[in-house]
Amino acid sequence: MTILFADGFDLANISGWFTKYTYQEAAGTLIVASQIPGAGSGPGIGSALFLGQSGSGASNFLTQVPNQTTLSVRFAFQPRNNSLVQTWTTNMFLMIGSGGIGGPTVASLQMRSDGFIEIRSGGGSNNMGVVLDIVGSDGAAATVPFAVGVWGDLELYWTPSSYSLYWNGVLLKTRTSVAWGFANVNTVNFRIQVGSGTGYAIDDYTISDAILGPQRITSAYPIAETVPGWVPNTGTPVSAVSDHTGLYIPDGDTTVIQPPAAILDMFQVQTVPCYGLIRAVAVNASMRPDSSAVTDNRVSLWFRGAGIPQQIGASRFLVYGLVRTYTPQLSGYTVYQQIAQNSPDTGSAFTAGEVSLSDWGLQADAGTAQRCTQFYVEVVTTLDQSIPYQCGGGGAYSL
Repeated sequence: MTILFADGFDLANISGWFTKYTYQEAAGTLIVASQIPGAGSGPGIGSALFLGQSGSGASNFLTQVPNQTTLSVRFAFQPRNNSLVQTWTTNMFLMIGSGGIGGPTVASLQMRSDGFIEIRSGGGSNNMGVVLDIVGSDGAAATVPFAVGVWGDLELYWTPSSYSLYWNGVLLKTRTSVAWGFANVNTVNFRIQVGSGTGYAIDDYTISDAILGPQRITSAYPIAETVPGWVPNTGTPVSAVSDHTGLYIPDGDTTVIQPPAAILDMFQVQTVPCYGLIRAVAVNASMRPDSSAVTDNRVSLWFRGAGIPQQIGASRFLVYGLVRTYTPQLSGYTVYQQIAQNSPDTGSAFTAGEVSLSDWGLQADAGTAQRCTQFYVEVVTTLDQSIPYQCGGGGAYSL
């Protein structure tokens, strides 16, 4: 099982969410986005994202991953309107696609005004595609609509010839011998095509290549610099990249750190709660290059536990010239994410103590004309209490 993407929607607000996605806003449409209390109860609640719009047309929030022959999309879900009252309105809210951004829709979920969900082959716009099944909270019987006013964990698992849909970890419907017409998929799109501020809230969102089950995502921002390297434009390195309050989160060029050379900078993050097996830790840096003349700007993300610093994933080239019409203060910025599913130190699942007591950071691998405005980690934790887990372990990671 490989986790390809994670977002807990905790350390961002209207200024920051869209830098983690390819965002397409319909002409004449105003997106209504707000930060609301997160899903569920207990540790790791954080906040969630409400998406709605006024006006006509459709808006899209897309994530692209490498081609996958199996794909699972799971997230906490609650239909709402802009008064934060739950309501069900016809809206094709989730689409899985092939061929990259702008490619065809392969499978889609459409919510209905009567509280049921349709699984469709194809799609691309409301009421398009072929309805395969209609489900309610009682599954394919579709006699009991989904409850009003509560969060639920929704997971759609796709293969080239089938699908399975889960609600709070319970299988609602599976269908085999589906002629999707595609051998792989590579995009996930949260979509809005309803007016008057009506839409839905999402939280604790993951993309993986296998069924994951209900999860929570806890976000943690830096509280101390442990390996000095990059230089802040104002304040301290910690205050520059730990954006978590204020009108703009992250705050763009207002507070940043920049590398004086191709060096490493590392931080300790907040203590994360322990309540289940940690599936992965996602490391995130919101960054932009300063100039198009620097063609070799690269950044890498790092971990240091009890041993030497170790790189997570591959270096990433920074994309220049991104225009953020909805959030101009973040033009040029993109969230670069790398995911570690096991500890580089132990080869086993992270413990909460290891996440909290280790160092996390970023390195300028090539070029110094780059800046980071926000840095944080996201901890993906299962809610399945039947899976054994440890909170701290021994030695350096004892809590």
